[in-house]
Amino acid sequence: MKLKMNRISQQLIGLVFIALVIFSVGVAALVGWQSYADLKDVAFERVQSAGNLFASEIENNIRRAHNAIKDVESNPIIAEQLVLLNNYGPLYSDDAFQINKNIMPSDIAFYFRSQLQLARSLIHLLPAHQLTELKIYHTDPFQQHKNSTPLPSIIIDHEFIWFFRYDKKTNDQTPRIYKLSIQSLNYDGDFFDVSSVYQESADFFYNTIGVEPVNDTPKDRISQLIQPKNFPSGNIVSITQDKLQFIIWTQIAIEIVNPDNWEKTLKNAIMIVAKQEPDTESLQTVAARLGTELAIVDNGHVWASSIANAPQYQYSDADLEIGSNPYIYSEVALGLPSDDEKKIFKAMALSPTAGLIERTNSLIIRLSFITLAAIFITAAAIYWMVQITLRRPLDELLFGVVSLHEGDMSATVDIKTNNELARVGRAFNDMTRQIKEKSEALQQANNTLEHKVKERTSDLEKAQQQLIMAEKMASLGQLVAGVAHEINTPLGNSITALSFNKSESEAVQKKFDENTLTASDFGRFLDISNESIAIMETNLRKAKQLVETFKNVAVNQSVEEVMRFSIREHVDEVLVTLKPLLKHSQIDVHLDISQDLIIESYPGAYYHIISNLLINSIKHAFPNRQGTIQLSVTADDNNLYLKYDDNGAGMDVTTCSKIFDPFFTTKRGEGGTGLGMYMTYNIVTQKLGGTIEVHSEIGKGSHFCITAPLELPDVNESSHDLSL
Repeated sequence: MKLKMNRISQQLIGLVFIALVIFSVGVAALVGWQSYADLKDVAFERVQSAGNLFASEIENNIRRAHNAIKDVESNPIIAEQLVLLNNYGPLYSDDAFQINKNIMPSDIAFYFRSQLQLARSLIHLLPAHQLTELKIYHTDPFQQHKNSTPLPSIIIDHEFIWFFRYDKKTNDQTPRIYKLSIQSLNYDGDFFDVSSVYQESADFFYNTIGVEPVNDTPKDRISQLIQPKNFPSGNIVSITQDKLQFIIWTQIAIEIVNPDNWEKTLKNAIMIVAKQEPDTESLQTVAARLGTELAIVDNGHVWASSIANAPQYQYSDADLEIGSNPYIYSEVALGLPSDDEKKIFKAMALSPTAGLIERTNSLIIRLSFITLAAIFITAAAIYWMVQITLRRPLDELLFGVVSLHEGDMSATVDIKTNNELARVGRAFNDMTRQIKEKSEALQQANNTLEHKVKERTSDLEKAQQQLIMAEKMASLGQLVAGVAHEINTPLGNSITALSFNKSESEAVQKKFDENTLTASDFGRFLDISNESIAIMETNLRKAKQLVETFKNVAVNQSVEEVMRFSIREHVDEVLVTLKPLLKHSQIDVHLDISQDLIIESYPGAYYHIISNLLINSIKHAFPNRQGTIQLSVTADDNNLYLKYDDNGAGMDVTTCSKIFDPFFTTKRGEGGTGLGMYMTYNIVTQKLGGTIEVHSEIGKGSHFCITAPLELPDVNESSHDLSL
């Protein structure tokens, strides 16, 4: 018997086919144009993100460069040379009678030596902070000259170093200027020994080094700075000769002799001015990293761009075109002052949109062909399966499913077609049989599952507690090691004094037994005894103070009660316990914590947080055991803010994202457990109810920011896994 479709079925299938065609073409067009909108939105979000990152990077680069320049005053070697430069320079004299007098040739030679040594010490700042120029100026720290202005001493760029030579102690003079290439700066030998300085003329040293007299120098930046008269340091954005420049300056305080009372006084006697000049090459480097084109603009004018050989382009709030290519863009205002109050400089990120429409049209065409082909294939398959092999077997299966749904576990189906549906029918029958068997077994398993889950959870909690206890014991072991190491020295001194006193006592006793003891011998013995007793008293008192310090730390670490304590004293005690680790390195720890900052919290929590941060830096951040750690703690009416910075090796993105995960460590083969920062995170977020953030880059150190409310949260006593 030949099966035929009735007219109604033919009409319905025809209508369905037409509807599917229209729907598929419409969906293809809608998906295509929606994809264009989505691509444009994604591109705009990307340029927005890139613009924010670019602006942040510019501001951070300026801030880092400013800090690096300011930090030179903390370098004792550079500070010493700055003092010498100031003493031999034109604007300062410790003797008022030397004002307006000629500078001695030997002082000119020493002045030149200080210039050379400073240039060698400071030249690394240029590549380290993308500086194009660095200048050192003399200022008049004690107003010894009328209407004095800063005088240049050294100018450094990527090719040459300019040296200014002054012949008088006066502000009103024209200096002689010399130039030296960077390659010639590392001269061999020391020509500035005392005998040669006082025997040779000053020109001998200039000729020996090989500097060349010149008349042209880089432009003076002091005249561009609006703010130095009011602020000792800062930065501005400047436009000079149609070039965008970032000017950074700071005054350096050095200890110099006050000419009025001959006492050393800390004075701002030196000014350092640096310049950054963004160009196409430097912006292309940043653009390659951020994935968009970049520019620095103001009021519709482009001053620097990563697009090489691009024509000058103007733009409006709606669109931007470079040549004939449209772009989407995002602007972020730079938080930097300008030498022109009318100019607001912005960081711009932009991306071309020329390819989005072509990609969208191509997507629409491909989707249309794919959907049409799928419609024809699907229609043919549906016709065959529905009319020949599917309708009756499916009805039979539907009957069995409905019966099973109604609770008839013995329901079976009888499918006689010779295809996969017959296997489905047999599988359905097997399934109903297995469901009946497994439902009974499942009911029995459910009765015991909850008990097994509780047992396994209890085992996991015990294992976690054992690991946390091991971490606590390791911290306590470190504390005990610090106690033993620090107390060993005063106890050793006391034993030595006691041994010496015992020896002297035996000698006096011998003379006394032999009747040869004199008054002078006894007096000497009394002096030695008093001195030994004083030494023992001093060292034992020191040992007692150390024991009390370690006792306070140990008690605070173990006690989980809320106490009122000084956070500065607590940090000092923590540093004492870590002194054995710090004393074998060149790691400086700088504290910015007020002595008056008193909080009411868990002292053991702060011991763990601070000690773990310090130990992590010592073990991970400073492979050469050299660096600086900055720890500051402040508070307002509601929160306490702990900021921790180190200038160590830094961490990559993967390490930063996993640093608070349990059991994550980069020192697995060196005894690391991976629980220290995990416990720190739980203490901050749960016990103290605060937040902790970490920011780090490879080679740029790490920064932790902890915010904890002063009002402690209600902690569930059952949360024993977070105990300190």
